[in-house]
Amino acid sequence: MKRNLKIFSIFLSLFILGACQKQENKAESADQNQASKIMCNEVDKGLSQYMDDWDPEAVSEFNDLVKTCVPQLSMQQRYAWLKASEDIYSNLLDNTSDEVINYIFNAKNPNSGISAEDLKSTYNNFDDDEQYMIDHFRDLYLQEYDVGDDGHDIYRTAKYKIDLFGPYLNKADLSFFEQQYLEEKIANGAVVKDSTLAVDFSTLASWILVWERYIAHHPNEHFSADAKARLKLYQSYLFFGVENSSVFDAHENNYINPKAWFAIKTLSKSDTPSGALAKQYMSYVQSNQMQWIKIHSQNSDEQDQQLETRYNHDLQSKFGLVPPFDDDQQKPSDNPEQTDQQQDQ
Repeated sequence: MKRNLKIFSIFLSLFILGACQKQENKAESADQNQASKIMCNEVDKGLSQYMDDWDPEAVSEFNDLVKTCVPQLSMQQRYAWLKASEDIYSNLLDNTSDEVINYIFNAKNPNSGISAEDLKSTYNNFDDDEQYMIDHFRDLYLQEYDVGDDGHDIYRTAKYKIDLFGPYLNKADLSFFEQQYLEEKIANGAVVKDSTLAVDFSTLASWILVWERYIAHHPNEHFSADAKARLKLYQSYLFFGVENSSVFDAHENNYINPKAWFAIKTLSKSDTPSGALAKQYMSYVQSNQMQWIKIHSQNSDEQDQQLETRYNHDLQSKFGLVPPFDDDQQKPSDNPEQTDQQQDQ
């Protein structure tokens, strides 16, 4: 496949060079634009070739084509190329070796304890494709992050979509990408790391309001369904928590994590569907707390567990909330472009 990509890149370079040299009149410029459009439409038919192998250089070449072709494609094709880019990156990330990810993490971590000499020796043992991945890691819009418990992973940042697709999609789409990117930076990679929330409950509450506003203002945009999925996910984290950041907590005096309670109380003051949900939730908790505390006073771990099970059931049956997936980590951006790997150093 690499030979085909090289030939195509040469063709593209010659085409662009020719376009720069042939600006003698509007007719010639129009001819060049038409030729470029035809060329991009041909590429559109063969996007699957970029998913055939683990080939970081091919991904770079695809990104160059995105910059050239996306402005000339129809809106439907632009979304198709964006989806293709997610599949292409999924293939790249899913098949990146543990050794490469470990090297990248150690090379960018001054506290890794790995000497420069050892890093150089490791680098020299990688093949050309692996070295290309390392050398162009940031150019590929990739980011490493710590998932906790001495594990780490990599993902494609939402900055990719902002830069390469944002200017050519709807404003609502760009707004979606920008919020994704902001959340990535705040969470420093993943919202859940080692079964622990990487952001506080108040941040989750603020994100819930952001996505509610997005859905209210853009009910029928391309990413409206994704926004609704994010809203449900963050509601799940706020009202259920995760294993090491639980909301229902028998060790607390009133059975509810006080930081979660504060965030939910703040959310309840907003005139939004989630605000109304928070009010109903607070009423539910307040009407049950005395019974919970009385049962807890019996010092029965089994009964505490039964209460938590009932709490989880009530959140689902009374409020329509869905508990979070039982994963050790929540991938950045929570979309198909993210790898399912977890790497242990």
